Amino acid sequence: MTDPTRWERTKRLLDLLLDLPAAEREPYLREATADDPSLYDEVMALARTAEPEIDALEHPAALYLDPEQEEMERLAGREGERVGPYRLGRLLGQGGMGVVYEAERTGDVGGSVAIKLIKGGMDSALVARRFHRERRILARLTHPNIAHFIDGGVTDDDRPYFVMEHVEGTPIDTFCDRVEMGVDGRIRLFLQVLEAVGFAHRNLVVHRDLKPSNILVREDGAVKLLDFGVAKVLGEPDAGDATLTRFGGRVLTPSYSSPEQIRGEPVSTSTDLYSLGVVLYELLAGRRPFDLDRASMAEVERVVSHEEPTRPSQAAQRTMPGPTLARRRLTPDLDAILLKALRKEPDRRYTNAEAFHDDLCRYLDRRPVAARRGTVPYRLERFLRRHRAGVVAASIVGLVLVAASIWGGRQMAEVRRQSALAQQRVADVRALVNTLLFEIHDEVAALPGSTGARKLILDRAHERLAAVTDSLPDDPALLMELAEAYRRLGEVEGRPTGPSLGDLTAARGSFMEGLALAERAVALDSTHYGRLRGLGLLHERLAGTLAFVGEVEAGVDHSTRAQSIYERIATAFPDSTRHQLTAVIGRINLSDFQGHPSFPNLGRVEDAEAGYREAQRRLDAPPLRADSSYGVVRYRGLVDERLARMLRVRGSLEESRAQYRASLATRERLHAAYPTDDDAWRDVGVTWQNLCSVGQGLGEADAAIADCDRALEVYASRFQADSLNAQTLSDLASVHDSYQELHIARGDTARALEHLAEMITWADRRLARDPNSLPARRTRLDALLTRGLIVARRGSGVPELESTLALADALDDEGHLPPEDQARVAELRRLAME
Repeated sequence: MTDPTRWERTKRLLDLLLDLPAAEREPYLREATADDPSLYDEVMALARTAEPEIDALEHPAALYLDPEQEEMERLAGREGERVGPYRLGRLLGQGGMGVVYEAERTGDVGGSVAIKLIKGGMDSALVARRFHRERRILARLTHPNIAHFIDGGVTDDDRPYFVMEHVEGTPIDTFCDRVEMGVDGRIRLFLQVLEAVGFAHRNLVVHRDLKPSNILVREDGAVKLLDFGVAKVLGEPDAGDATLTRFGGRVLTPSYSSPEQIRGEPVSTSTDLYSLGVVLYELLAGRRPFDLDRASMAEVERVVSHEEPTRPSQAAQRTMPGPTLARRRLTPDLDAILLKALRKEPDRRYTNAEAFHDDLCRYLDRRPVAARRGTVPYRLERFLRRHRAGVVAASIVGLVLVAASIWGGRQMAEVRRQSALAQQRVADVRALVNTLLFEIHDEVAALPGSTGARKLILDRAHERLAAVTDSLPDDPALLMELAEAYRRLGEVEGRPTGPSLGDLTAARGSFMEGLALAERAVALDSTHYGRLRGLGLLHERLAGTLAFVGEVEAGVDHSTRAQSIYERIATAFPDSTRHQLTAVIGRINLSDFQGHPSFPNLGRVEDAEAGYREAQRRLDAPPLRADSSYGVVRYRGLVDERLARMLRVRGSLEESRAQYRASLATRERLHAAYPTDDDAWRDVGVTWQNLCSVGQGLGEADAAIADCDRALEVYASRFQADSLNAQTLSDLASVHDSYQELHIARGDTARALEHLAEMITWADRRLARDPNSLPARRTRLDALLTRGLIVARRGSGVPELESTLALADALDDEGHLPPEDQARVAELRRLAME
């Protein structure tokens, strides 16, 4: 781990060193690092990467460069190599930390993609973090105007990679010039860029490197936004990017960078809007606002921070004389729009991409633009231009209605004011909830001991959500974002098969709220696969909650609906690891509720086993077969564990043990690779406990106890890290159940009673979170019946007899008391009466 104090010293020395003449640098640095010679080497290496400065600034991270460049020829040596299930083709481009190749999937399914790998020699921890961050950002940005994420993994030499949509296109400025597109056409094309950037901003992602080379246009006119390699998630630490921004691996291009970027100040969505203003200025005026190609950094900072750009209309006159100017004449409205986007002060620019988009649409419709002062003469001019033919007739009618208009205008102004306030309220809540759920929450979710923190975060989000849910507009993107927020809230409140607080009733309510919003969103646009998947996830989460409170048939119904959605998406994206894995997970979840004995189920064991085998088949087929990512490996281990349980049901204990051991080997490898991942650690404990149960069935009590001890060690460590996690409470009750069975089989009822007492304690703690939890109620009854029968057979009084029988009667009335337990209850009643 990097020493923060040492890193701060390194940065200070580097700042000072680069301000010195070249001849003075070495002696100064040797003297300054006399106490730490290794620091000299580090600082000098960083200084060398900062030269020459301007070249590194102007061309830092283009995804697609001219393939004839000498550098690209040098890097093209990996063509033909295998990367996961893909074969590399021609080199498409290079950036500060990665190289991008065209590639095709090998095997049965072809298709051209773009693969980005970390460059050789660039695999430092910082670069790896930035690379993984880009991969994570792309995975969350599903939009028709953003080159989408497809897949990811690690190469044989442990170099991470991710797979993106391969865009055959031309930089937006080159495309517009090649087809001689007019002003309105360029603006309409640019509106697609704003839609993509606005979507990224709503997901709290700032691109930070918007320029024509990162905005490609396909031949059909569709825009694709590329290269999120230096993007930032708002609120997320930069993890060293401040230094990379200052020197050779910097993340800015001065000609398109905002004043705050140039000065190294915090960035926001307004930073991207400035860069977009530069891009549109260049598209319309034929030049950038400032010529900084050969400027020093001091000159760049002075110009961008203090000089005002020439009006675009004047710049166009100088760069496009004659007929070209006639086709590209710019109006005062466009001057106002562009100059507003290029304000030095972030808070004086457009408030968001949607406002920028709306003003351009107003220009295209010849309506007043917000960037210009709304004077009466200006608005009248706009009106006359739009409605010349009807002006005379309208004037006559207007004279009659003048008096009414004055009163009506006041009323309309108040309506507009209230509407604007409502829209702003929704926007504010949306931004806050996104910050809480998609930024802060995600950072702590995978950490042991995080349940309490996640609950606090989500409680705050829920308060804000409840304030606006009843008055949401018919905006499918907004509806789906809030549906996703409710899903995450429900998962922490009471997702029964994951870390949660165990409040299934609250979780059920949140999942149902989210499902209603998701159904509205999909009804408005049923072709958006990202929203369809979100709808499927909510069906799946509600299915689990319903099953675990005893409504198993309803749970299976929702699980079936979820699987239908997943299969539809998987069919549409046969090469997508993500969508194929989602379908596998959905099939496993459905099988659990059909007939897995450890879950509330319908008793359809054969259907369950068939589902697990189908999931295994798909994991062993393309595209999942060659994938070694966390999710795929985890579910390979899980399917092995599920099939082993089916073998136990049939009594094939030796085969079951072999299958469990295969699952354990997979899970231990995954835990070794992800030692802080709580789910991977729990999976190891679950498998040890299952081996314990198989050992007990085979009569190998000592070995079985050792396996249960290993499981208990895992569960106890999880409880110590996070005592609020209801899943751990259930696991601890379960392992004591395994212990008591072992001791009863050995005839040691005294030890069995000790573990039964522990089992009841942990079940009670679980029920304190939610008295409706069916598994916890059945666990408690099982322990009470077993203890009661042991004591009653000795002729002693049965403790908690009334509460035991009351719980049994309640479960029987609900249809959740299996025949074997009905027989045990009858025996206990008989013994208690003797």
